Amino acid sequence: MKKILTSIVLAVMVLIGYSVIAHADSMDASVPLTFSVAEQFGFVLDKYSHDFGAITTGGGAETTITASCRSNHGIVWRLRVQAANFQNGSGDTLSSDPGEVFDPSGDTVNTGFSMAVWGPAAGDDNELKGTVNYPYGWVPAATPYDIYTSSIEEGADDYVPVTMGLYLTLPGALASGMYSTDFVLTMYE
Repeated sequence: MKKILTSIVLAVMVLIGYSVIAHADSMDASVPLTFSVAEQFGFVLDKYSHDFGAITTGGGAETTITASCRSNHGIVWRLRVQAANFQNGSGDTLSSDPGEVFDPSGDTVNTGFSMAVWGPAAGDDNELKGTVNYPYGWVPAATPYDIYTSSIEEGADDYVPVTMGLYLTLPGALASGMYSTDFVLTMYE
């Protein structure tokens, strides 16, 4: 009898145990996890002004400005430049659309304001992967001109250094005075 009673108690315990398990409550919750990436779009210049210094007529001067452009939008962007004529306080100008003069060696030299554009050499970590869009010695004019078009790869949050060589070549006759202009850079998509 003891054996039967033990068997009955065990059977009841097993049934009660299954019953408790079968009726156990549960709850699920979904917790959304998010993050955002800050927008990166724009450029930093290595200089924000430049004084070419005193230049004699018929002489010249040059400098470089590097725009380190950055975008993480993942699309193509462009760098545009624009510059009006250099002008002094008396209204005399150095044209941004100069004529050609021949120097004694027979080479053609543009007088006025001209530029060239380049970036790090091929194989460099920061080499330009986009397209330089200007003819060599192109002269910045009052009309905006796209000098660089990025590749899709360059829209992925890396700094892209675009260097502009700026050259002044003065004609033989130019009125004295302090000449200035604004060289405007615009990065856009």
